[in-house]
Amino acid sequence: MTLHHITTTPSVQGKLLSEVNTAIKAGKISRPVIKDAEARQLPYLQACIKEGLRMYPPVTGLLAKETPKEGTYIDGKFAPPGTWIAWNSWGMQRDKTIYGVDAEIFRPERWLPKDDSDSERDRIDRMTETVGLVFGYGRFGCLGRGVAQMELNKAIIETLLRFELQPVNIGKPFVERCVGFFLHTHMLFRVSERLEDDDQSHHSSNGTLQH
Repeated sequence: MTLHHITTTPSVQGKLLSEVNTAIKAGKISRPVIKDAEARQLPYLQACIKEGLRMYPPVTGLLAKETPKEGTYIDGKFAPPGTWIAWNSWGMQRDKTIYGVDAEIFRPERWLPKDDSDSERDRIDRMTETVGLVFGYGRFGCLGRGVAQMELNKAIIETLLRFELQPVNIGKPFVERCVGFFLHTHMLFRVSERLEDDDQSHHSSNGTLQH
């Protein structure tokens, strides 16, 4: 879904490719495959990944947890013993008090600091802590989080560097079903190979890819 949002937002894709190509020319990115540590140093790539996770949290089930026998305090409120506590990831990741009034829009720029003020750092820290909840928290956190983030760091940018992806049907770009987590099928792209010296206007090896 992150790849879908990037490829259907030309300004975002252009800015991301510009960041990566500049880093390649500066010798900051390994070829033929970017290293995970290198990808983490690319601010706009990380902004795109966080925004993709925010827009489409992979797990939507409530995944409720039971309070201990002595009960517990949550946000200053007492939850009695045996209370089941759950959260709505889709709703939380669209909370306008956290992400801004345009929380329904894919906009990676929200993750970039506007200045060096404490308020800006606090704003981004709050968003980062919130989006991290899509992987769960504490001992209930996703054991595969590290691998998943490495895959995102590598696969998104290497795919975009090698291919230009054009959605076949922007009106109905995929078929989705939610069963506690999202399943996407029939996500069709028209694919053009992006040459190493490509100026983003010349392509070859046209074909269609189904994800």
